[in-house]
Amino acid sequence: MKNIVAISIIFMLPWMLISCKNDPGSNKTMVPRSPELIDTTAECQQAKTRYQNEKDEELKVIDFFGVKMQGRYDDIVKNIYSLPVLSLIERRDTIKLQGNGEKWFSHTVEFCGVPCGMNADFTLNGDNIMSINDLCFITSQTDDEIIHTFVSELTKYYGEPDISDEREDSYHWYLSSGLAVRARHLHAPDGGWTVYFYF
Repeated sequence: MKNIVAISIIFMLPWMLISCKNDPGSNKTMVPRSPELIDTTAECQQAKTRYQNEKDEELKVIDFFGVKMQGRYDDIVKNIYSLPVLSLIERRDTIKLQGNGEKWFSHTVEFCGVPCGMNADFTLNGDNIMSINDLCFITSQTDDEIIHTFVSELTKYYGEPDISDEREDSYHWYLSSGLAVRARHLHAPDGGWTVYFYF
């Protein structure tokens, strides 16, 4: 008799344990996930997020006269100074942080033969890949011929401006990539000119 009770308990014990793990209001059995599965799922999600961030950044990269302004800093600098529209006067490699968290650097250049300050705002991903999304050229020279020089060079690569206001000397290009280019008077007491590329 004791053997029958012992055998009954041995057979009933697994059924009792299973019923304890189940939610009485549901037909689902709780099955623990393996740590490997959890880690893999998290890694996949992180990889997808990284890929999406890279794609988003890639869409917002300036096409500067055929040079894609994305990559390592030294490569971008080398590529833009190989263009006939740009030559270096003074290179300052100090990266500065703005109040909104964006980073920027500036050089003194000749843009279309005109001495200008060049400021570039960019984001930097974990692999130190820079994506320049705002590029500005400013000159304090006030000669009216300068705007015609800028517009002529911009038109050669980007086509005719979408907006031309010759009275205000303001010209705009809007590209299908979302990039906008604008050449106009510099709003400063002493005057000057500016060309900027932005999204």
